Amino acid sequence: MVEEDTRRLWPQEDDIPAEFRPKEEGYDSVFIADQLQLLAPRDDTQRSLRMQATNLVMEFGQLRSMLTAQSVASISRPMLIVVVCWLMLIFLSFSLLAPLNPTATIALVAATLSVAGAVFLILEMDLPFEGMIRISSEPMVKAMTHLAK
Repeated sequence: MVEEDTRRLWPQEDDIPAEFRPKEEGYDSVFIADQLQLLAPRDDTQRSLRMQATNLVMEFGQLRSMLTAQSVASISRPMLIVVVCWLMLIFLSFSLLAPLNPTATIALVAATLSVAGAVFLILEMDLPFEGMIRISSEPMVKAMTHLAK
């Protein structure tokens, strides 16, 4: 079960998006918290454990909701196109006005590469479970191997 959930969060294929919804309908954090409230504790220890379990389930539900909201790209395409066109015009005007010597050419190429790298990083960090730079699944795999022992 944990292995399947890990594959859902970190798919091996690049064209498959990460999936944060529960596998089965109706098994969300509210349902589980309601089921925990149906338990009849016999003493104070069981009451406190039930309260802790309810709090954990609600925290996991909030985390799942936050991950689902963040799994959608937050950078709009029109804004990205405008910014890239604006940067192209700036560097085009720099290259037209700069003197034709190796120092100016190297400076323009270095500036262009640094801006392109910054835009690339912004786009990669926008979707943490997809792309070339993604959140590693290694801690989850290590935890699964430790639990399997």
